Amino acid sequence: MNQIQSGFTSIQQVTDTYLKNSNKSSNVNISDSFASYLQSQIDEATKAGEVKFSKHASKRLDDRDIVMTEDQKIRLNEGVQKAEAKGIPTIIVTGNVVNYAYATEVLIGCSGGLVCENGGVVFKEGENNNAVETMVDRDFVTSAEKHLKEKLGDKFNQHASHDNMYRLTETVFYKTIDRKELDDALKDFEYLDQLEIYDSGFALHITDKRVNKGTSLRYLCERNGINMENVMGIGDSQNDEDFLKETGYKIAVGNAEDKLKEISTYTCEKMFGDGVAEAIEKFAL
Repeated sequence: MNQIQSGFTSIQQVTDTYLKNSNKSSNVNISDSFASYLQSQIDEATKAGEVKFSKHASKRLDDRDIVMTEDQKIRLNEGVQKAEAKGIPTIIVTGNVVNYAYATEVLIGCSGGLVCENGGVVFKEGENNNAVETMVDRDFVTSAEKHLKEKLGDKFNQHASHDNMYRLTETVFYKTIDRKELDDALKDFEYLDQLEIYDSGFALHITDKRVNKGTSLRYLCERNGINMENVMGIGDSQNDEDFLKETGYKIAVGNAEDKLKEISTYTCEKMFGDGVAEAIEKFAL
């Protein structure tokens, strides 16, 4: 359990799990590519002429008492599109699962790849036979799950994230459970020193500390001949700190947590997507 392992699975396999466990499979041919399925969903979503947020993003807006207009939601994508138009690849670095991240990548047109599950998973379309790469085995996290089920009883399922069934390297709890309760339950866990718990602002992520957003971003960039000194990282929450520390340009959007602003080389005046566009226009265009 001390050896970092790199494994592969197809994004279709991850997607199949998503479809089979979501009531969507009755209308979808599993043999179809995820991109084709995704495009059909995008077409449906855009008929209404509006941009929609995930529950995660909407919750973070609600928690911070921020109201965004439709124009501001559309602006979220503009910074990325400007960078891509200039030939600058953009990479999504997230704590989310790979199938959701891939949907976002296709929707907004990112070309640089994905770092998902806080560094546990890497994917770039057209590389590695389109395989999803797991950057670490799940042994410590799986053992932690078993330990927590014994300690928490029914509370485990009450507070566990609905998307844990799709996660390849970590387990997640909604913040309906207190962080201290998780910490107390893990105090006597045999491999506690091998775990990291991240607070994304919406959920608590239990991960293997041998990887993080920063190490996996560096891996993806170096594999594609990109010097980290030339990479601009843009973030807003605690679990973005690891990858900002790896980049040459460290940017915090206006709504970022104070700790992230402290380590950043530039803090945007604007928030969310407007902040992303501000940073790209200032440093990349």
